[in-house]
Amino acid sequence: MKEKHIYLIVTLLNSILFYGVYAILVEYSFWKTVTIVYVALAAAVGLSYVIYNRFFVRKGVTEEMLPLEWSDEQKHEYVENAQKRLKKSRWLLTILIPLLFTFFMDIFVLFIYNPYFAPAIESIIG
Repeated sequence: MKEKHIYLIVTLLNSILFYGVYAILVEYSFWKTVTIVYVALAAAVGLSYVIYNRFFVRKGVTEEMLPLEWSDEQKHEYVENAQKRLKKSRWLLTILIPLLFTFFMDIFVLFIYNPYFAPAIESIIG
């Protein structure tokens, strides 16, 4: 199986797991704590991803864009390092995307489903 497929499957499974746990835990009295933990985790993972990839300043840089006084070896290492960092940090996205999906679903339920769809479904069901 290709590496990209594995990341996709892990991301989907994590999305189901993270949202399921979140949906269950927010029904209890400590829902604020759960929300704060999820937000803090999303912020930490997001910042880690951006910082580890050096704020993406090296993304898309080619060897021709680098200073002329650098050796070919330095240029190659600089470009290769950016690609290695993106590849090594890809696993962080399998955590960040499910966390963001969880917040998206929570916003959808709170602001769209509950006010509009829930009453319509209740009136149909009786």
